[in-house]
Amino acid sequence: MRIGIVTRHFPPYIRGGSHLSVYYIAKGLVEKGMKVHVFSSLPPTIEEGAYMDVDLDIEDYRIFNSKIPKNLLEQDEMSVKMAIQLRRKLKDLNMQFDVLHSYGMDTIPAIWFNRRYSKIIASSVNENWATCPFADHSYKGEICIECTLKKLSRCSFAKSSGNFIRKTFAIPYLYTSMRLKKRIVKRLDLLLPISNNIKNRFMQNGFNPSKMRVCYSMLDPKDYENLNNHFLHDEFNLNYSTKIILYAGRLAPYKGVEYLVRAIPSVVKEAENVTFMFIGHGGMKDSLVSLSEELKVEDKVIFGRFIDPKYMPHAYASSYCVVMPSTWPEPLGRVQLEALSSRTAVIATNVGGIPETIINEKTGLLIIPFSHEEISNAIMLLLNDEKRRNDMAKSGRNCALKEYAIQNQIENFVSAYEDVIKKLYNAG
Repeated sequence: MRIGIVTRHFPPYIRGGSHLSVYYIAKGLVEKGMKVHVFSSLPPTIEEGAYMDVDLDIEDYRIFNSKIPKNLLEQDEMSVKMAIQLRRKLKDLNMQFDVLHSYGMDTIPAIWFNRRYSKIIASSVNENWATCPFADHSYKGEICIECTLKKLSRCSFAKSSGNFIRKTFAIPYLYTSMRLKKRIVKRLDLLLPISNNIKNRFMQNGFNPSKMRVCYSMLDPKDYENLNNHFLHDEFNLNYSTKIILYAGRLAPYKGVEYLVRAIPSVVKEAENVTFMFIGHGGMKDSLVSLSEELKVEDKVIFGRFIDPKYMPHAYASSYCVVMPSTWPEPLGRVQLEALSSRTAVIATNVGGIPETIINEKTGLLIIPFSHEEISNAIMLLLNDEKRRNDMAKSGRNCALKEYAIQNQIENFVSAYEDVIKKLYNAG
């Protein structure tokens, strides 16, 4: 089977969990004997990421030169540009694929406009790109499932940049863009939501469940062997007795990082030898530093650099626990998967697809979002009950490595491809 994977970014450059997820899909398909071609962008010349070694038997085409979009209009322009660039490359290759697979929903127009080059077109669904222009948060800040023109109008005035006239003209553009995206996505042959939560949201927006197959993100168990339990201590010159409370991810409002910082005073007031570490990049860093100073806990906080993904399992393993305080509906949450696999206790908000990975209190602690009290209480619960923390870390690891191992999950992808190809072949 010949698979073409179309994605905006592909390693060696890594900036987020989605880049790792598409890498493991390609790796799993190669290990299954598939011929894999990857169409992506040249690595950007920015420092908000890391580079990893990639040794895959794939055909790697760096054909997209679109910049990272700063707004919704630029994102739509980028999608159209990628469709044109992919058309040129596929025409030159004169090659027919069994599957053109989009990863990252901004590349869906590229496969849709080039479906003549493939038996089927499929897309991993890792966000609500086709049903909400504002990252699933309504004008009130609440999680929004189904968008309407009235909601969109209110969100445009509350969240769009620019003056009154610009926001007014943005409404018909956003509404038309969203309807067109939904129409395109509904015409794909196969949708692969990365969680049941995403699948359910798409069903609520009128998408056909028979065209969807949940295919979770995957991990390579080999990455979580022989871990260094003092990696972060050595990197940041900390005493080995220090208990590190780790946040890893983008420093952005929708990640709920502010609530974790606000939880610090309550924890350090009762616990000794505790340090809060934030690993990642994003525009909130300066404001979070200022907030820690305002709360007089700056000596208990470390803002670290972006860590190479191959070392992140060691970073998780050297943490006492990992906190994921997201306030938006995470499609699944790769951070907690990696932390669980590293035998680290996880505290996460009960939003989006996260509860599908933290299935009970034996594998992790789920808390309500938008609450620093919930975060501090959960951290203290683990600090005061070492046995519970250790048992949770062990159970979480066993569950994650069993359910999300690359060998198990890739079978689901291949089966989904084959079922759709067979169905279309029989129908023809």
